[in-house]
Amino acid sequence: MSIKKNGSHESSCSHGDSKKKKSVRPAAFRAVNTKIPQKVGPADLTQIKYPEEQFDLNNEYNPNTSTFTPKHDGVYSIIASIGFISDVPTDYSVRIFIVVNGDLIVADNDFLGEELPIVNLVSVSTILKLSSGDEVQVFAQATTDGNTVPEPLENTVFFMNFQAARFPS
Repeated sequence: MSIKKNGSHESSCSHGDSKKKKSVRPAAFRAVNTKIPQKVGPADLTQIKYPEEQFDLNNEYNPNTSTFTPKHDGVYSIIASIGFISDVPTDYSVRIFIVVNGDLIVADNDFLGEELPIVNLVSVSTILKLSSGDEVQVFAQATTDGNTVPEPLENTVFFMNFQAARFPS
């Protein structure tokens, strides 16, 4: 806030401005995958499916294509995770990507040694400025063949989830 020379609050404030911002509906969604395992390996990036929509405040998520398409420009928090297990015991790395309009934007990876035959939980998150109509998807790749693990840890904790929310602006 800048203060005018006379220091008065009224001279530097815009409480009475007649310009009002157009109200923009809140935007957020969350989708999970509790049923469909997917093959993931070193050959190509695999688009990860999240077919079970838990909520979608502004009808911006398509569970058939697992694509988030914002209706409004803005700054969004985006988070995704997968569970992965290799087909054979081996040291491997698995990566998860947030992809916007076909471009890899952000990635995270995890390494797991062969002595730990457990589900490897990998997540990625970012804050991005998106434009209306951008297409946001999640992809994964591993250095060995394996499968995503869609089973929930408990009734409310899911290995595989994808969500986004727009910050007020």
